[in-house]
Amino acid sequence: MTHPIDDGALRRKSRNRPVTRREYKLLLAAAPLRADEGHAELRALLWSAIGRAGVSPGAVDAQDDTRERTTWYLDTPDRAFRAHDLSLRIRAEDGDGEAHQVTLRARSTDRVLAATADLRTPLKGRRRFEEEILPWAGGAGSVFAQTARVSVPAPFAPLDVTGAAALFPMLERLAPRADRTLSVVRGFVARERTTHLCRLELADGFAARCWASAWSPVAGGPPVTLELAFDVDLATDDGGLERLPVAAALGARALFGALCDQLDERGWLDRRTRTRTDFAYERARAPRR
Repeated sequence: MTHPIDDGALRRKSRNRPVTRREYKLLLAAAPLRADEGHAELRALLWSAIGRAGVSPGAVDAQDDTRERTTWYLDTPDRAFRAHDLSLRIRAEDGDGEAHQVTLRARSTDRVLAATADLRTPLKGRRRFEEEILPWAGGAGSVFAQTARVSVPAPFAPLDVTGAAALFPMLERLAPRADRTLSVVRGFVARERTTHLCRLELADGFAARCWASAWSPVAGGPPVTLELAFDVDLATDDGGLERLPVAAALGARALFGALCDQLDERGWLDRRTRTRTDFAYERARAPRR
């Protein structure tokens, strides 16, 4: 497999990137998807996990704001983007009918490969380099993700790779010439409802934001998957490396472990699929006509 690195990366010292954020992600199985819109069961589980992790109740700020949007992925018939550890995601935010948020993500368990993916765009956008903590057999593991996001006029509906490459030129090099058409992956468009649950202080200046985000078919119906997650923004030191206090790292690890244990105890943790991108590619179903 060819990795989508910058053309010059093989001829020069690979440029690493500081991690700007850690995201701790858990996909849930069917049982808690029946929870009401306030996610009462998940809130109770989260408060219990926070207690098990040893976080002081005074450091927790409960939240209850919600946002909704529509999400889908584009790829070629033979999944050329997926084969190169890439995903092309489009989001339409509620209340913003004039723009689509288009994100190209390079994901890899190898930090260097994720950091050197060529996600340059001629448009003004936002770049991030994140570490995702996911449940693995026997514990947790890291996956690194570089993302580039741009806002474009709606609708963004390129018919082929060349149309998408207008935003991210590197895509032009990846897809085979035989069939470069683009379509919605598995025909699945998700109605995404995200509820922020709480903010908790892990160390001075370092807080975790916790949320639950459910995907339902845009055509209607109950949720088909739900992500319970929290993230922590990292600082960057004078040498250009990320910085996270040991106390914050230990607190985040304890909370993630407590959440995994409690979800396992209830049989709620989805061990078949680790990320929503994987769900979209492997298990999502298009609506029946």
